[in-house]
Amino acid sequence: MKINKIMPVLALVLLLSVSMFGCSTATSLTSPNTVSTTMTPAAAANVQPTETNPIVIDPVNREIRIAAKVNGTVFTQPTWHAVVYSGGKAAGASLFQAFISPDIFYSALTYFGGSPGNNMTTTNMNNTYVQGSDISITVTWNGAPKAYNLIDVVKDPDGANGKGIKMKFGGNLATNDSAGTGCISCFYSCPIGITSNSVYNNGDMTRQGAAGQAGFLGNQNVLPANGTIVVLTYKVTS
Repeated sequence: MKINKIMPVLALVLLLSVSMFGCSTATSLTSPNTVSTTMTPAAAANVQPTETNPIVIDPVNREIRIAAKVNGTVFTQPTWHAVVYSGGKAAGASLFQAFISPDIFYSALTYFGGSPGNNMTTTNMNNTYVQGSDISITVTWNGAPKAYNLIDVVKDPDGANGKGIKMKFGGNLATNDSAGTGCISCFYSCPIGITSNSVYNNGDMTRQGAAGQAGFLGNQNVLPANGTIVVLTYKVTS
């Protein structure tokens, strides 16, 4: 099932005088169909995404910034969905509900040289961990004291002994599009998510569920209230 997408307005902070960005199902930022604005490199640090202008591609800082809202359900109900497109089938279970679709996000990662692992399947997900380029994620919001690493705003299902989060560019573009879940980032190595956590897999999730917490929880002591708009910053780091 493909996601019904509404084309966003994209703020592209580019070192080029003209930028062209594909907003249909795409594999690179060089596709021709575009809705974009260009800005000077000096302005890049001041540009933040919003619900109506939900992604900033910033080659000055080599980062992707997307707008999302907090889903307070995940303060009390564990999940393996970290960031999901708000129009996707899994949005209700995700800690952050983003305003961009996975194909646009995938294109942004490839723009910065990200290499997808494409090694996860529904048959190997119990004993395989995602591969691909390393991806860092931070989150901040209006009034936040700093930008937090993703692990700092969640509760690991294995507690203080947990392995944390090491995101990889898993890829899975065709599978993601067919599934219609909208998965952008998953807390476990996933055959659908564009990015996912390489230190946990489905077998770990099953074990954790038997122990009592089948997934990550949002940390209500750090995160803002349900519905608050946040900015998630992604970087390809290797």
